[in-house]
Amino acid sequence: MQDIYYTYLPRGQGQGVNLVEGKDVFFEDSGLGAFLRYSSYNGEIISALAHQLVKSEKIKKILFVRTPSTGGWIEQLEFGNAVDVDREYYFDQRQRASKISSQTNFNRRQHFELAMQSRIQSGLAYDLIVIDGYHDYHVSLKDFELCFNCLAQDGILLSHDCAPASPEMAEPMFKPGAWCGCTYASLITYAASNPEIALTIFDTDTGIGIARRHCSKLRTNWLRNPKRPDAGIQSEFFSLVSASEFKKAYTYFRANASALADFKSIWSKS
Repeated sequence: MQDIYYTYLPRGQGQGVNLVEGKDVFFEDSGLGAFLRYSSYNGEIISALAHQLVKSEKIKKILFVRTPSTGGWIEQLEFGNAVDVDREYYFDQRQRASKISSQTNFNRRQHFELAMQSRIQSGLAYDLIVIDGYHDYHVSLKDFELCFNCLAQDGILLSHDCAPASPEMAEPMFKPGAWCGCTYASLITYAASNPEIALTIFDTDTGIGIARRHCSKLRTNWLRNPKRPDAGIQSEFFSLVSASEFKKAYTYFRANASALADFKSIWSKS
């Protein structure tokens, strides 16, 4: 898997990205960020990335985590009988009741946490965890803690919605439609609190967060361990988050993303 995210076309003319053999996915600048030309929020890029990771890293055990109003794209992921897939679906009480009632396989949030704690205590470990959870800051932070504690030593965690393209998409309270919430802030916070974690965020498909251990023996040639984030900028960002100043935190994140995380913009010239 070479040149992932780095087959550039001039800005405004679309963006070619070679993710899977024989398939190019194209982007356009919509004014709010870079999205899939034919569908803005359907998880196409992160889905292709998950498939490529299964192929290139010989992943055998996967955990999917989603809610009724997030992660619908996860249902399109199929890996065949060679891969063991577990699923944890939960709902938050703040989500729409009508959406939840039609999804009988979604458990209450506390049941999800108990199930994850049971996995941790049993020593169950996943090679790949793909998560598109409820995008509240504290809920996402707990999701990352639970999921990372179930991640194999050389495992990879993929999270959707880690680079909201506009302040509206980054609002902390749930709203129907294109909502990324504060998941980006939760993942940055969790990685900063656990120095063994290497974090990369791709600024595409509403943001793809990739977390793994610095000591991981990943065989990919496109995902190297990043430099440590800038401590001073981290401190300023965390002070905004701690004060629940999420509107200011989002603006600060967009202005200092490369210093907060290994942030890779698809519009970068490098």
